[in-house]
Amino acid sequence: MIEFKNVTKEFQTNHSVLYAVKDASFKIDAGEIFGIIGYSGAGKSTLVRRINLLERPTQGDVIVNGAIMTDLSQKEILEHRRDIGMIFRQFNLMTSRTVKENVLLAMHNTKMSKVRKTQKRSPYLNL
Repeated sequence: MIEFKNVTKEFQTNHSVLYAVKDASFKIDAGEIFGIIGYSGAGKSTLVRRINLLERPTQGDVIVNGAIMTDLSQKEILEHRRDIGMIFRQFNLMTSRTVKENVLLAMHNTKMSKVRKTQKRSPYLNL
């Protein structure tokens, strides 16, 4: 489960504040497929990078599987990231790898067996 509660990400410029994400609130239940669409530069990647706190929001709470990620220490965040897999688009995909190998990359540093990784990967390849 992923939940955003009033998440904002702002960037300070010389003369003003720019909002990449402003007051976003939503909940994605376990097993739910959720899409984020928008124009180039609309803040889609900025929003997604809040889920595993690759970047911290300026304000608001990010909750993943019951853990309030925004309240965790850096060490705790790293531990929780082991349970969060992200597949990036285009420029972050490994061109030398197949689709299956790119999906497995999200589980690379886990202690799961190769068989278990393959089992976890399979449902996502049918999307």
